[in-house]
Amino acid sequence: MHSLAKKKKKTLDNAKTSELNLGQYQKQAALVEDKIKQITTQVKWINTEKLAEKANMNEISLQRDIAISERDQLREQLIELQKRWRTSRGGSGDFGTGSQNLGKGNRQDQKRGKGD
Repeated sequence: MHSLAKKKKKTLDNAKTSELNLGQYQKQAALVEDKIKQITTQVKWINTEKLAEKANMNEISLQRDIAISERDQLREQLIELQKRWRTSRGGSGDFGTGSQNLGKGNRQDQKRGKGD
């Protein structure tokens, strides 16, 4: 019986110690939580102006990249059209002069009355 009483006393002591530890833990947690609240009110974590500025800069960079990509694609298309045009003309002349000559030919045909 004596050992049973010792075990019960030990269990009660452990429970009291656990309650004390729990109380200390709760006090410490409350202190930490208060400290966190103090810090968050003092420190401005997110500067909305800087965040908006960064978002605008990212949008501007994205638009610039899209414009550059589209410009490069248009250049490639222009080069391909020039190659096709030169091929159809037998490789003579450049793109600008040929288009001017085409316009002159149409005007000469109109003057001669071939449109009638």
